[in-house]
Parts: sequence; structure tokens; C-alpha cells
Amino acid sequence: MAKTQSIFRGLLSASFLLVLVFGLLFMYTNASSIYGPLADLGQQKFLLYLLLLLGSSVVGFVLAPEVMRGLGRAPYWRSFAFRFLPSAILSFVILLLFSGVFLSSNTINPIKILGNVPILTLLFQALVVAQIEEISFRGILFNSLRHNKRTSTRNAYIISAIAFAVFHLAVSNSYLVMLTYIPLSLIWTYLSQEGYPFFNRIPKIKQFFEASPQTQQSNAGSHFAWNAFILGFIRPGAI
Repeated sequence: MAKTQSIFRGLLSASFLLVLVFGLLFMYTNASSIYGPLADLGQQKFLLYLLLLLGSSVVGFVLAPEVMRGLGRAPYWRSFAFRFLPSAILSFVILLLFSGVFLSSNTINPIKILGNVPILTLLFQALVVAQIEEISFRGILFNSLRHNKRTSTRNAYIISAIAFAVFHLAVSNSYLVMLTYIPLSLIWTYLSQEGYPFFNRIPKIKQFFEASPQTQQSNAGSHFAWNAFILGFIRPGAI
């Protein structure tokens, strides 16, 4: 019975990654109907994320196969519901509060902000961008470096942050955006290792925000909220 449950959980974990890959392939082959005149740009981004997932997986298998085995058994679907969604909502609310304080605005409307972003873009950000970037950079790259005997934890932080920033230079073609993502990477990496301060100590909700270096779903939710906020309010097209 235990062996059957283990195999079933493994299939569920693999199915999540397969959905990401086949979802990207579907969007790549149907870019013209999804994005219209921006189809070429859409195809480039879909292909870039597919290559990122495959490339980081190769790096992970070379540096630390045990990390890849752990990721292969991670409960992605359950974590999406119980980590991604709470983290996305909380992070978006915090971003709204901070923007209200620093921009001295009392008229910030979250529905209007999200309404500025096409629904397909939001889905792409939630189900592809946030997922693949967190799995690739925090899940695979950082943990593979950290578990490799020749790399210290500090260097794992630095290398994964630089790789994350350089990737965003390729996506956005902006050095300003690239520099922004270095501190963001350091923060998300820390959160994946230590959990979300304060929230991981509240009895009713701590399970959603405890450290989870295998799933990355809390980070993915925060990542999605940041991207949605930037696209809808601060600087559309900046990510």
C-alpha cells in the first residue's frame, strides 16, 4: 500500500512538470492565435522558458542529482493550492499597502490594477513564469549549488541571484530590471530556506508560509504578485 501511494505521489509530481512543458509547447505552437501581431515575441518567450526549465534540469542532474530526485517527489499540485494562492494574495495586499504609503494614494484599486493586464498574461505569469523561474533558480540551481561540496551557501546565493538577473536581462532587455532582480532573488532564496518571517509563526496559517525548499510554491505566489503588480501599476512591459 505504501509503495502504491509513493508511486501515485511521484506520478502527480511528474504530471505538474509535464503540464508546464506541454503548456509551453501548446502556447508556442498557437502563439499566432493567442497573441496576434505579437506572436513572434510570444514564441520567443515560450521557447526561452522551456529552455530554462530543461537547461536548469541538466545543471541540477550534473551538480546534485539528489536535489532533482527531491524535486521530482515534491507535492506540486497540493502546494499550489495551499502555498501559492495564500502567498499570492498576501503579497499583493502588502504591495498595495506599500504603494499607498509611498505614493500617497488612497485610490488604489486592485481590481483596476489587475484589469490593466490581459487575462492570458496573468495566467502565463501564474502558471508558467513564476513556476518555472522558482523551480529553475530557487528549486534547482540554488539547491544544487548549495548541496555541491565545491560551492558554499553564500556563493550559491550569489550565483543563483546573478543567473536570475541575467535571465531577466534576456527577457526584458533592460539593465535596470536586471539590477532590480538581484535583491529580489536574494530575498526569495532566503524565504525559501527560512520561511516567511512572522507569518510562519501564526498557528492557523503557518503551514502556508514555512520554509519549503522543495516546492517553491510560496515563492511562486509572491513572485506572481510582484509581476502582476508591476505589469498592472508600476511599469507595464518591464518584466
